[in-house]
Amino acid sequence: MLKKFLPAAIWSIIILVLTGIPGSYIPRIHKFWGWIEPDKLVHITIFGILMFLILYGLREKYFFSKNRYWFGIVSVLITSVFGMITEILQLFVFVGRSGSRFDFYADAVGALIGWVGFYFAFRKKIRNA
Repeated sequence: MLKKFLPAAIWSIIILVLTGIPGSYIPRIHKFWGWIEPDKLVHITIFGILMFLILYGLREKYFFSKNRYWFGIVSVLITSVFGMITEILQLFVFVGRSGSRFDFYADAVGALIGWVGFYFAFRKKIRNA
């Protein structure tokens, strides 16, 4: 059972390492469209991937359950809480980092996008289940 979540666990560790790197080591990108910061796209992407991997670990239960939407909702909540924890760690623990509620919002949006991506990647199996 735990083997199914190994990709999500490894990706979670990668996220923790990336969020712990001091901000001075991260290259700054200037003028990326103007209305969106590249930082938010990174948050959306890495938490979208995490959400996808969590649902991938749950795929057998997700496909054949009548409560599959609860699996999705709980997975979004777990992924979002993990995003909140990383922001709290950046605010109080990691040196040279600062937490942001807007980064947390991007994490939650990424979780939702990951759920939608999972649905579209496996929609035929979901419909046939």
